[in-house]
Amino acid sequence: MVNSSWTKNHIDQLWRAADRSQLVYPPCDTEAFAEFPLENRQRQLVSVAQFRPEKNHQLQLEALYHYLQRFPDKAANTRLVLVGSSRNQDDERRINQLRALAHSLDLDDNVEFAVNATFSQLKDHLACSLIGLHTMHDEHFGIGIIEYMAAGLIPIAHNSGGPKMDIVHPDHTAVKTATPPGTTSSAHPPNGCLASTKSEYAECLHYCLDLLSSADQQVMQRRARQSAQTRFSQQQFEQLWLRALDPIMAQRSQALSQA
Repeated sequence: MVNSSWTKNHIDQLWRAADRSQLVYPPCDTEAFAEFPLENRQRQLVSVAQFRPEKNHQLQLEALYHYLQRFPDKAANTRLVLVGSSRNQDDERRINQLRALAHSLDLDDNVEFAVNATFSQLKDHLACSLIGLHTMHDEHFGIGIIEYMAAGLIPIAHNSGGPKMDIVHPDHTAVKTATPPGTTSSAHPPNGCLASTKSEYAECLHYCLDLLSSADQQVMQRRARQSAQTRFSQQQFEQLWLRALDPIMAQRSQALSQA
């Protein structure tokens, strides 16, 4: 049983038994965030991730800086909130390095560090933000992105791994250079954006914050929320779980009947 298409590909290559691996997406408590209104969101980006190296918070700061360098008139009302836990001294050191980087990029007024925020504080940040940022390369699944989408945020995720293969159906208008082979089908209308470099992330920020009208933003928000609720809910997980177990239970029943 595997948690994403990306993971399935790796398991199938290693075990060479594609017919035996079953894709079951992890469940996400989408209901906890689904009541947040979509209207009147701030020009605020939120990143929810532990302060670990692979989460690549540095890219988020550099992307915001790149965006504000191109559009300095947007600096007064554009903010990034980094929500994450600090587990030990290594995390504290990374947080201090990120604070120093934000200061060196003149982002002190645009970046907030919400370290060890409570669940209530997390919900407050999600409820008022428009964009959910994700910058980890080759994340196996990306359940944090599902939470963004359930909360009505437009995800801008890394163009790799589970987010690319299973979660985000990108709006190719945002970053043509990041467009994967093929085009988004009508069965999967755009529900977010994908990017890899700071310039691509900046393009996505410009597209979502500045080029989309308020009405178009809400269309994208609704698509994101609907996708999270229908594809990654607890109910969907239970159905896929039982389907994956059916062959095993059938074999066991047959073995018991023959005993």
